[in-house]
Amino acid sequence: MPGMGLETSLVEATYQLMLLLIILVICAVFAGILTLPIFYGALGYKVIWFWAADSSGNRGFSKILSSFCRVFPPAFSIFATLVSLGYFGAFDWPGRLVGTVKGYKPGPTQSAVKEIFDGFTRRIGEKAAPSLTQDVQIDWARCPDKAQELVDLWDEEQAPPPDPFKAIFPAYQNPPLEPTGPPPVPTAVIAKVAEYIAAAQNGSLYEGANRSTVDKSVLRAADNYFDRAGKESKAAKEKQISAIRAIILYVFLILGPIPLMVFITAFLLGRRGVVLGMRNIIRALLRTSLTYLAVFVLVFVLCCIWSILSFIGAITKQNDSNLKGIVTEKHQIPSQMKPSHLSTVKALIAELPPGERPENIEDNIMTWAFVGGSLDPAKRTPQNSIFFFATEPEKLTKMMPGLEDLNGEERSQIDRAVVEMAKNKTAVVIGAERLRQMGKRIGDHFKMTSMNYKNLVFDFVIVAEFPLGSRWDTSAVMNRKYLEDELDAYAGRTGSPHPLSEKCMNLIWVRLPNPKAFETLQAKINDPGKFSPAVKMEIESSAYANFLSPYKTLFWFMKYPLSIGLLAITTLVASLVIGIGVRERKTEIAVLKVLGFRPWMVLGLVLGEALLVGMLSGFMATATAYSVVNALGGISMGIAFFNRFYVPDDALWWGPVVGGTSALIGSILPSISAYSIKASQVFSRVT
Repeated sequence: MPGMGLETSLVEATYQLMLLLIILVICAVFAGILTLPIFYGALGYKVIWFWAADSSGNRGFSKILSSFCRVFPPAFSIFATLVSLGYFGAFDWPGRLVGTVKGYKPGPTQSAVKEIFDGFTRRIGEKAAPSLTQDVQIDWARCPDKAQELVDLWDEEQAPPPDPFKAIFPAYQNPPLEPTGPPPVPTAVIAKVAEYIAAAQNGSLYEGANRSTVDKSVLRAADNYFDRAGKESKAAKEKQISAIRAIILYVFLILGPIPLMVFITAFLLGRRGVVLGMRNIIRALLRTSLTYLAVFVLVFVLCCIWSILSFIGAITKQNDSNLKGIVTEKHQIPSQMKPSHLSTVKALIAELPPGERPENIEDNIMTWAFVGGSLDPAKRTPQNSIFFFATEPEKLTKMMPGLEDLNGEERSQIDRAVVEMAKNKTAVVIGAERLRQMGKRIGDHFKMTSMNYKNLVFDFVIVAEFPLGSRWDTSAVMNRKYLEDELDAYAGRTGSPHPLSEKCMNLIWVRLPNPKAFETLQAKINDPGKFSPAVKMEIESSAYANFLSPYKTLFWFMKYPLSIGLLAITTLVASLVIGIGVRERKTEIAVLKVLGFRPWMVLGLVLGEALLVGMLSGFMATATAYSVVNALGGISMGIAFFNRFYVPDDALWWGPVVGGTSALIGSILPSISAYSIKASQVFSRVT
């Protein structure tokens, strides 16, 4: 982590891991309790179908209801399963296996489903939470009374509440809290702005306006509040759309794959055994609830731990279909290379043999310069500090790691931003989480005083955000040309070049078609006589692996002792709970055997009940983790320069597999016990 020694950083990371485990367990317990009604609702959803399938002699409304319930649950489960699997790319896996879908890029089916689903949820969100019209302009000089009214309303709404301790404690003992960003726009101000917009659209805003003179500062303040209200309503709409999208997807996940598996099992093996198992699950509420909570909590924690390991594994794994090298200064951290190195690297790439040379060199090379600064250099805080990657805008979706695979609405937003950044060098893209910390929104303008490029001040306008959950949601990107122009302007003002003008090339990214090309170019670039100062080239995955090597013991602990321990605990708890259930049901099992149930049927009944509860509990754990953790900004754990980790799409199959496998293994001994129960021995003890 920046600013720390290696030992301090490792101790801090270990401490954060322990703290993270405690927090995750507490959150998982609360989440498990809160989702328990949803779990029983999902079970009830299946029971309704079994009831309807057995209700054939009803009349009137009851017959209509049973007919509806006989058709709707399986039909909806099929639809929800198809949408869910398509949304997360399950139908594109055959293409990945044969190589028609490359790497982690969305396949054609996933892209189509995401576009349709995201568009549908956006239309719902826009109707549920319409934002203020963004293209209405108001001439406040023509209605100064409205401007004064808006400013007065703002001041009234933003006035702090009375302090009950003000009369007791002096100010130095009771200091006010420091603001952490711009205050939110009050609801009353948004409502007032909506009135002004409606009046401006129907032409009545300026009719009968009081033209009394007001200070220009009032007009500027009114225009600022008007602008902020529009952006606040737009942000609220986007938040509402995201919430609606997450809720609908969550419902589809819960009522789709697992219920469909139960319906198919009932169709293949017969409804009677499945119905009996469902009744046993619902009848023993306490035992089922304990099993659910145990599996949910442990799978939830395991899912979050595996999310960290999955991300680390993905970035340190070599991807031959998208092979990238990183050129940096050899003997200095941070790297500070000459801008002229770029032309030299391009020339070396052009010398590669035809089979190793990229078809278009410009589309396969990208530069980074690191520009850090603060919105308030006199009083720097984490909220007003920001770090930019200065690069070529057109390379964002071509070369930027983690952005090449975006699709749908997220990709469209970045594509529009690329066009805007090419036209306007002050346009920037900032991560969603960083915007939240800064209290800024898309469309805001701000000045940043650079800390590393001394005496440079940048004027930025935010044109887009990196999506929440991406690798860059706490970072920002600016146009490299803006940095170069400001360095030239500095030389023009002072008569001498900026101290960093010949050190403003921090990284050069190169994409190559195959490992052989990388080896050839690496040998050329690592030649000591080619560059001064000397540079080196590393493959992207190797660079990450080298940087993270001090944390390998921590990762080993997370991957083996911790994960295996959690799996063992899950299996043990499931075995204990299911074993208690079998002992309580000895008489019932004996009756079943007297009625003609074979021992293997009893064994299958116990295993089936455990498998259903385990799979549904595990699936709900990972679906909840995926929805809640990602919506709340990821898992906060500072490992190297990765501050937050998000639950990946793959986690949605971790849950049912882990939960179902643990419950199945844990139920082996209890099911064997049930298999061995003899009716004569049980009834001989009945008095």
